[in-house]
Amino acid sequence: MLLASRAAYWTEARTLLVADLHLGKGEALRAGGAPMPGSVLRGDVQEQLNRLEDAINRCGARRVMVLGDLLHAPEGLDEAMVAQVERRFVAWRTVGVCVCIVPGNHDRKLDRVSGRWCVQTLAPEYHERGLTFQHAPPTKAQRPTWCGHVHPVVRIRGGGDSLKLPCFAFQGGRSQGGAGVAILPAFTGFSSGAALDPRTLDAAYAIAGERVLLIAPHARG
Repeated sequence: MLLASRAAYWTEARTLLVADLHLGKGEALRAGGAPMPGSVLRGDVQEQLNRLEDAINRCGARRVMVLGDLLHAPEGLDEAMVAQVERRFVAWRTVGVCVCIVPGNHDRKLDRVSGRWCVQTLAPEYHERGLTFQHAPPTKAQRPTWCGHVHPVVRIRGGGDSLKLPCFAFQGGRSQGGAGVAILPAFTGFSSGAALDPRTLDAAYAIAGERVLLIAPHARG
């Protein structure tokens, strides 16, 4: 199930798949000198946690699997943010919802918070029930693969105007005769995205408000 909250629900395993939360990005920017008010920083993290909790409750998930980049940078690990996430993750753990992560390139100091946040670290290329989960898309998948990293968006054009929407991107299956690759949108909205050409995809599902819309790829020449 593809959710407008920027998560996918793996029903068989009762698992929510998310990628690229980049927690602490605002804090890292402020540490680097950017004028980031504390209210903005706390609000970004709170919004993500609320959206994730809502998806957990709506789906009845028992596990959250983060496909990399739970964190943004070591400079963003200030105590207020760490404690804010800790309270929510520990509360989920007490009601039987665990959080695990396939580490990404931004998760360099995950060990600083994994204990406090009760986060289980999986292999960088994790296999379960015939599927592969990793952070970055593979060059050629050997089995159906779910990943993140790209922050995919599609550009919708009309009337001389355009709009970029985050999307779930599917590629490498029918078009290339291999195992399919599913790329999750960035869970954070505090991020730019890489615009993908629909002609290179098997399908793209754009997120527009509370709806997930199939964007049919153009005919391939």
